[in-house]
Amino acid sequence: MFTYALLAAASLSLLVTRGGEVQTLSPPIDALSVTLPNSSATAEVRGWDGTAWTAWFPLAVEEEFDPLLRESNLVIFPRPVSRIVFRGGKALAFHPIRVAKDPVHTLVASRFPLPARRILSREEWGADYTFLFAGEKTRRSDVAPERAIDTIENGNGILPERLRECEEWQRQYPGEFRSSHTVRSDANWQAYRWPLQYSKSVKLLVVHHTAQNVTGDERPPLERVRALYAYHANNRGWGDIGYHYLIDERGQIYEGRTGGKGVIGGHAYCWNTGTMSIALLGNFDGEQPPQVQMQSLQWLLSDLAQTYDIDLGSSVRIHGKSFPAIVGHKDLLSTDCPGYYVRETLAQVREHVWKGDLLATIRFPAILTARRADTPRSRSSPLVPTSSAPLLTPTGVTQLQGRPGMVLPLSMQYRGGQAPTPQLARIADVEADQGIFLWQERGKRFVPVRNSLQLPKKLGARATVQLRLNVQFPMKSGEYRLQIGPVRYTLLATGKRATMKQQQAVPLPQMSKTPLHSPHHESRPRGEVAPLLRPPPWGEVAPHPPPDPNGIVRAGNPLPTGEGNSIRIRLTFSDDTAVVLVPEGTTVNGNDIDVREVLLAERDGQCAAQARGKSIATGVVRLLSAGPVAFASKDGALRRYSGTLECRVLDSALVLINELPLEDYLLGLAEEPDTEPHEKQKAFAIAARSYAAHYMDDGNRPGSTSLGTTTGYKKFPGMPYDGSDDPAVFQAYEGLTFAEKNPDWVRAVRETAGKVLTKNEDILRAAYFSSDDGRTRSPAEAGWTDFPHAEAFGSKPDPWCRGLPNAGHGVGMSGCGARGQAEEWKSAEEILRYYYPGTVIQERGTGN
Repeated sequence: MFTYALLAAASLSLLVTRGGEVQTLSPPIDALSVTLPNSSATAEVRGWDGTAWTAWFPLAVEEEFDPLLRESNLVIFPRPVSRIVFRGGKALAFHPIRVAKDPVHTLVASRFPLPARRILSREEWGADYTFLFAGEKTRRSDVAPERAIDTIENGNGILPERLRECEEWQRQYPGEFRSSHTVRSDANWQAYRWPLQYSKSVKLLVVHHTAQNVTGDERPPLERVRALYAYHANNRGWGDIGYHYLIDERGQIYEGRTGGKGVIGGHAYCWNTGTMSIALLGNFDGEQPPQVQMQSLQWLLSDLAQTYDIDLGSSVRIHGKSFPAIVGHKDLLSTDCPGYYVRETLAQVREHVWKGDLLATIRFPAILTARRADTPRSRSSPLVPTSSAPLLTPTGVTQLQGRPGMVLPLSMQYRGGQAPTPQLARIADVEADQGIFLWQERGKRFVPVRNSLQLPKKLGARATVQLRLNVQFPMKSGEYRLQIGPVRYTLLATGKRATMKQQQAVPLPQMSKTPLHSPHHESRPRGEVAPLLRPPPWGEVAPHPPPDPNGIVRAGNPLPTGEGNSIRIRLTFSDDTAVVLVPEGTTVNGNDIDVREVLLAERDGQCAAQARGKSIATGVVRLLSAGPVAFASKDGALRRYSGTLECRVLDSALVLINELPLEDYLLGLAEEPDTEPHEKQKAFAIAARSYAAHYMDDGNRPGSTSLGTTTGYKKFPGMPYDGSDDPAVFQAYEGLTFAEKNPDWVRAVRETAGKVLTKNEDILRAAYFSSDDGRTRSPAEAGWTDFPHAEAFGSKPDPWCRGLPNAGHGVGMSGCGARGQAEEWKSAEEILRYYYPGTVIQERGTGN
């Protein structure tokens, strides 16, 4: 029989019931954990977010971290809650968590990209420094198990076997537990709650999952990392987070435990000395990690192996047991961590890291049979929906591979809730990458899916129905995403385009040729599922309709994107050779290769491509692949690029050129990260598109380009490229590496797709810069003679920048001014009209 404690207040304050005593806390809260009376106690909690109650979240003791710990798992609510209901057992204490909503703490001027980092530091992701000092000293029984044993035995308590085992290991293998040194305070002599101890050597790399569901979570990953930090440091009483590194679903890596190289963490009970830990955000007993997350894991494992000189080909012996150098948490202790989908693929990860094939994709196993929904959640018993909640699951694999254009069947199972579900009820939102077609069987025919799945027939309470779907791959090779409710499918289109017969391999009566498409041209709140609409009909409008109230017109000439008319960007790198990591299906000058690593170097005045020590191409070398390629950029960071990679020798130097559609190029333009206001991002997307498009015409002669007329000169005359990734001479470009870390910037590019600034039908050379001292400069003041349409770039007041140093040429739009205006709720169009008066924003289309 359940007991309930209602935590609520009309004024949005939080009322916590403890033994009949009511305490008021400041609202709202983002997460919580509770202290339970014993290791077998369980409970449930749900919260009120202002409009609805959340699902019930199970609570159970997570003693795998420490057998004496009585703190429950962490519950992160999908949105802040002002009331909670607790049921099922007695909680000795409630520990609410509120996380800061600040963005990443990295400020960057508009013309200069973020420093290329694979890892966000604690300072950048906003770790609260005070947690290291304010509070009780750390409570970890594996630090001194013999004292914990004495305390338990003297109190006639039951001794946990794991504690006894830890004490025995420390007695048998004392050298494995000795640290090289200990740091007890910081530079200001503040005493750490958890002193920094350092391993003499690191032998083992341990992979975890956080057991927090990511699918359907509206919170940005940054908030989940901050909540985990507060949970470990304060709710568990450790004084810091236990993991050394964390990786979110976007592939972003975060620095965890403070202290730097070799510091001992708190991730695996009695296995912390001599090991390093990586925690993947997600619950991989119930959801698959995205490929980008697994690729970041492979990169980080490789980096740590090099840092700590770990031989990945040899076994490691610790505590009298032998292990491979890379293990999952379950290999060390009785737990399900790092979850089914990671645990079952760690062998692939080890092989990829050992071979250096860091961009290799993971082949996930079939779906794990759902665990009983009424099982209390712990890290060995993951969160699943309660038995009364509707549930949609795939009945086959979620990694699909086929030729471009091929049609394959999908099957899913839907279980209804407590009440009957009517026919045609909306049961799942659907979102897909452009080019994917989806049909759902209804009766004896298939109908096209627009933006949701609908129930094909009336369903009784808690009854199940099999859903039959057909999906058609996009017509171009690549990796694509299809999201159906909580289920994410990955479509890998490789090889030659399917024939008409192969495209019709599955019968599709009533087929529609309207593809699924995420409407990036519509602004929507963060976390809202994108509906699926027909792509905008670029080029189907009159050439010169009157401008709308925002000063935007549509013009018939599309921007030059797509095959045969792409932008070509010179990529800078630090060495005279380049090692390029390539995915499966890559061709070199049209020839298939079966390697994952290609060496490019200058030989006798030509580019020479080698693989496994053998020459595979010389001259102008073009690498074309279905997925991204990667190599080390000029600052040593590994960056990923879509499109074609071309190698040449110019002026005795090796030159790499990335050729790709203009809109894809803009996604990787690293000048407006997600720390900036969104309207500023949109303004810079339009200006940057205009600047790049201006230089894309060969010769750049007036009247000679499909862009409409241009005025000016080619940026790099006589060179086989249009631009450079060096912001000092063109634009800061970092490829997919930047795009994947900055989804708001990607949204800004897609919301403004095809829009350019024009003057008298010329595409404007829309100069922009970082900051000024309160006034922009004219082209003449900057020493620019014969600058096209200089009248649109006259000097003007820039009060939002007053007091700042001059950074950049000062002509056109300033980063500081655009930010200031966006913070005053000015739209992107209003910002552009201020800095480029007399110009018109035209929607030229994308040419796709």
